[in-house]
Amino acid sequence: MAQTIFHEILHAEFARQIIIAIGAGNYGGASAIDVLNALENGSYPEIYEHFRTYRDWSHNLMANKYLNTIARVTQEYDTGQFIPDSVEPEQLYKDLAWRGLENPQYIQAYAELPLEEKDRISNVISDYLNENSNETCTE
Repeated sequence: MAQTIFHEILHAEFARQIIIAIGAGNYGGASAIDVLNALENGSYPEIYEHFRTYRDWSHNLMANKYLNTIARVTQEYDTGQFIPDSVEPEQLYKDLAWRGLENPQYIQAYAELPLEEKDRISNVISDYLNENSNETCTE
């Protein structure tokens, strides 16, 4: 659950940055060109580059830049231990961080992974969900 919440927080942060860039209360009425122009002229070069390259400003950016952060947050929540930026998260949490990003049709970083790695990630996510689906949140 913590991983999903953090994933959604990243969506919200990216949306906030786009809203600031286009100077509106939301971006629902803005065309893709309006958003692209606003991002190009704004203070958010990473979102601009991902939007320009992938026509997606969220999942590809998460996969390319925030995967270890998602893994670290998930591991910290699960273990209750602080994980410094200088320390790689454990492989389990790195694999779980792909949940929601494991679409080879839309997420280039995932599409470029070797098939064996995609299979391992898929199995880790599936096994983890199966083993923990009845777990009650006590926090």
